[in-house]
Amino acid sequence: MAESKPTFTLYVIFHKFLVPECYETLSEKDLKDHVRMVGVNGKIPKLVPPPLEPLVIYERDLPWYNPFLQLNRFCETSVFYHAWKNPELFLRNNTYIGFLHYDMLLKREAIEFLEREIPAAEARGEQVLFTHVCLPARDHIYQVFALEGWNAILSIYNAIFGKNHTVHTIIDKEIPLYHTYVMHRDLFQRMMFFADHAIGRLFELLNYNTRHLPYFIERLHGVFLRLCREDGISPTWMTVPGIIHQERLKDDWQNSGAVTGATTNNGDATAGAAKPV
Repeated sequence: MAESKPTFTLYVIFHKFLVPECYETLSEKDLKDHVRMVGVNGKIPKLVPPPLEPLVIYERDLPWYNPFLQLNRFCETSVFYHAWKNPELFLRNNTYIGFLHYDMLLKREAIEFLEREIPAAEARGEQVLFTHVCLPARDHIYQVFALEGWNAILSIYNAIFGKNHTVHTIIDKEIPLYHTYVMHRDLFQRMMFFADHAIGRLFELLNYNTRHLPYFIERLHGVFLRLCREDGISPTWMTVPGIIHQERLKDDWQNSGAVTGATTNNGDATAGAAKPV
């Protein structure tokens, strides 16, 4: 019996609106097979264009749901948690799982690249990390608290995985950022297991203040992925083409040009105003 083809889904994280322009080069099949949108934070009105409605998942509708993650500024990591805690919906049918933002263009070349490279990685027995932006760790972790604080975080990694890393393992190397990457589901579960143990310590290092928490959780994930590369868990990183951030689309949710003809998730047509979801 032939083995099934490895599958992947890209989850677009949004809190206010979606823009069809971001997906205009994708076919209906591309969207159906590989793309879903995840709406977060039930307090914020959502504007969803009708063609994208069938692809939308709302965190609040999931079997495992924790609104306190958004309340406490977990931001994109809220979706990570909900994917991890609802594996039958997010992980069971996906060999690879990916995340990107509502204000990013997702072009056909990205889908084609992943359709080609994920089966190739599976054939080699590799867990490839497909990245968007990687930047030097030093510039992004040496903020707010001293580097010694990262040794406290890495001690958790070391205790869980039986390693002996210090901040010097990663300080002069690149880490993936912006919560935008595609990874094997096993690597994702490993990342979230570590994050679940480490975020509390990170919160302490931030003096029990959530102001900087989303940025440092982003860095936490990046550091983890770097350590997995050092440990040979996911040694190959490949940059995905065709994912392009558009600053002009960021949070401009009251721009009528961006939301004309959109609907809320209860199916009501909207003309400027939106209803809370």
